[in-house]
Amino acid sequence: MSNTIESTKIVAREVTRGDSLPEADEQWEPSPKMICDLADADAFVECYRKPHVPVMSAFGGGRLHAFRLYGSWDLNSMVAKNAEALFRSVRKTHFKNGKETTEQWDDLTFRFGTHSFVFADPNRIIGFAATSDEARNLALQFGKTFPTPPASGGTFYLIEQTNS
Repeated sequence: MSNTIESTKIVAREVTRGDSLPEADEQWEPSPKMICDLADADAFVECYRKPHVPVMSAFGGGRLHAFRLYGSWDLNSMVAKNAEALFRSVRKTHFKNGKETTEQWDDLTFRFGTHSFVFADPNRIIGFAATSDEARNLALQFGKTFPTPPASGGTFYLIEQTNS
């Protein structure tokens, strides 16, 4: 008895320079097929080890790179200057004593092309792209353009105690 596994279907073949690619009707698959389970992905929020649905569905099993930038970001300015590219968003409102006190953006996803996304929340910006350089450039450009404005105004006093 032989331990050799025989296959009746050729899944891949070596292609050398000068060879032509197989015709469309040939039984040749250049890469394995992949199924992305979107049930585990969040609709709006990016998680550390898994992109959210818009990114997963755009890239599928293709090349995907992410670049994370941590800091404090001006989400209002992001939305104002990139309204056309805003693909998904979460906005929240706080109520105190039955009255709305503040409304703010929380999670934003911008789409700048088929494979070009930026996710932003108040503390991080993440660029997603087909190359690592493009993902880095997306995140860094947003980071340079939309930092949280420095606090201004207000006064504080130091209290000095003397021992007399």
